[in-house]
Amino acid sequence: MASSPDKAHETATLPETLPPPQESMHTFLIGLLMGTADGVPGVSGGTIALITGIYERLLAAIAAVTPSRVGNGVRAVSPLHGGISPAQIARVLDEVDGWFLLTLLDWYAVDIDLETV
Repeated sequence: MASSPDKAHETATLPETLPPPQESMHTFLIGLLMGTADGVPGVSGGTIALITGIYERLLAAIAAVTPSRVGNGVRAVSPLHGGISPAQIARVLDEVDGWFLLTLLDWYAVDIDLETV
């Protein structure tokens, strides 16, 4: 008997939902370029996203972040709502292309650290 997609995703763990390391590094480096470009007058991170081919994916991922999904994510990590649910966290990250957004935004922490040196 085949399980439904919802049941299959219910048992997913966060490590199983991670993208391949090469994809994460590629996304991180694009984010780093975007952050660096923001420091150059007349150039924006959006321009770099367009040049590198991630602009449409970025817009779709941002558009997928809705108040409902943010609420679901907060409930998934809150011990007050039945405990922390890795399966629910994985589902929310999948719905909003969360690993992509988180990896892309990792550059921000690195960029801040580099600017303070």
